Amino acid sequence: MAWITSTGNLPVVTATAASSLITSCCSTGTGPRHYESLSAGRGHRFSKWRQFCIVWIYSTELLIYFRWLKQRRPVFSIYSGRPVPDTAGRLPAPEDFPRGVYIIETGNNDYNWLHLDQNDEALISSVLEHIEHAIQTLYLDGARTIVVFDIFPRGCYPDQMSRTNGPDDRTEDGCYLPAMKVIETHNAGLREMVGRLNDQLPGANVIVFSLFDMFMSAIRNPLKFGLKYTHKSCCGYGGGEYNFDLYIKCSEERIIDGELRKANVCENRSEYMMWDAIHPTDAFTFHIAQAFLHGRHMEPPFFIKEMCWLQL
Repeated sequence: MAWITSTGNLPVVTATAASSLITSCCSTGTGPRHYESLSAGRGHRFSKWRQFCIVWIYSTELLIYFRWLKQRRPVFSIYSGRPVPDTAGRLPAPEDFPRGVYIIETGNNDYNWLHLDQNDEALISSVLEHIEHAIQTLYLDGARTIVVFDIFPRGCYPDQMSRTNGPDDRTEDGCYLPAMKVIETHNAGLREMVGRLNDQLPGANVIVFSLFDMFMSAIRNPLKFGLKYTHKSCCGYGGGEYNFDLYIKCSEERIIDGELRKANVCENRSEYMMWDAIHPTDAFTFHIAQAFLHGRHMEPPFFIKEMCWLQL
């Protein structure tokens, strides 16, 4: 099931299901609000990026919806289940699709639930194979410019940082070493795969946007981003270095030893990189958006403002 809404010059399609991908559109408006703004961790996850609409799609059927858009088929409301009126009249023409910019952000949840103490080569290979299949399928359906996000440095997140047992488990940046090895293996494989696809697919322009490099830049130079805390959750329980408790996560409460204990939200959230144990704050998401829109951390170099009518 999917729904469609007009946010300016192009429509946005979202869906609900199991793995994560995203689609985007150029817009003169602004998109829905970021995760942090939604009841402390509950609800759908969106980003509000100035002059650029990003919708995070949790769906294994993304490519089906893409084809429906090209065929100008009716789209159904996620709320009522009924067709959305005049859908086709607001859709791009099929011949416009090769000119679009397609964004794939996927794989994070695959590693979120992995016990990140070992380099699971079979899982990494499977995740990369699915990403490659998505790129090839989009290409065969007419897409030519595809931006693929690499994986965040999961070992630097509060939930992983709290698991370290000593200096041998840490990187030079203080992050959880076993988790970092898994993510670094994935990201290296992604770059190799993107390079190969650019060589194999005529006219393709597949780009890696490095969330990993973006986060590491902030961890090593927090003041540049106006940050004070890079490893500590704004919303969490326990205080200390990470403000993370496995049993009392953001928005949760629990009775322990007869006492009600609940997660709290920091007052100066703009100084934090992490909203909860695994999601960035609005403040840091803004920096990610700016980096994306201005072509930073792109491999090979790519400037979306040269392909869109954004006023940056």
